[in-house]
Amino acid sequence: MKQLIINADDFGLSDGICRSIHELLDAGAITSTSLMLCAKDAIRRIKRWNPSRLLGTAGVHLQLTSGCPLTLSMFTSGQEEDGQFDDPRTRTTFSESELKKIAKEWKLQIDVACDLLCGLPTHLDSHHGVHRIREIFPIYMQLAMEYGLPMRGANDGEIKDQIVTNRLPATVAIVRNWTGRNLCSDKLLEYLKEVEVNNIDENIVEIVAHPGYSDAYLESVSSLSKARGNDYDVLLHLSKTKSWDMLGYRLTSYKDYFNGKTFNIS
Repeated sequence: MKQLIINADDFGLSDGICRSIHELLDAGAITSTSLMLCAKDAIRRIKRWNPSRLLGTAGVHLQLTSGCPLTLSMFTSGQEEDGQFDDPRTRTTFSESELKKIAKEWKLQIDVACDLLCGLPTHLDSHHGVHRIREIFPIYMQLAMEYGLPMRGANDGEIKDQIVTNRLPATVAIVRNWTGRNLCSDKLLEYLKEVEVNNIDENIVEIVAHPGYSDAYLESVSSLSKARGNDYDVLLHLSKTKSWDMLGYRLTSYKDYFNGKTFNIS
């Protein structure tokens, strides 16, 4: 029986997202979430939604895009006014000092998450998948090792190869091409089957989701807004119809599945 993590990203981006994630957790329709700390008012918003209740359930949605850095060192010339990140996805190279700033920023994001949760988060993942950038992945991995946390990995390329070769505590069988596209539950299950076939040796699969209730505020800060409602409906439907049981999946979480698994890099 394969095991399945269903993670809802972006907790803290809006109240509608926080509410929907709590509802899905209560319904058993998702198994984990991740805190998004650098969105506008995110930390104050997360505090309103009883973050200690998420201890053992929430990881950190590390950001280098779409928000305001927590460390002043991440501000670049001309950006202090709006406080936005310098999107690393537009870059081809990084200086040593820039990589040190990223490490400092991400460490602070993890520490803030620890304070909010009153304990360690369950895992690390990243907004817009910036951890998959080749020069940034070593920082991501080093922080995961430092805090003893599993990671969302990559489902192809050299990063996946590194994770598999070294048996790192990370997911590589990842379903993320369905989310935010207003696709039906059958399409999600189709993508899930493809990932399973392409990762026959993996015992754990992760579904990445972005559920949420859309509103005017969310539409003003994120290009992914109304489609979040479809993610919510699909996940709730699959839970209520006991689809995962019928397909031979056992729902688990980062905390439960990776408990005791450690980094062993050769």
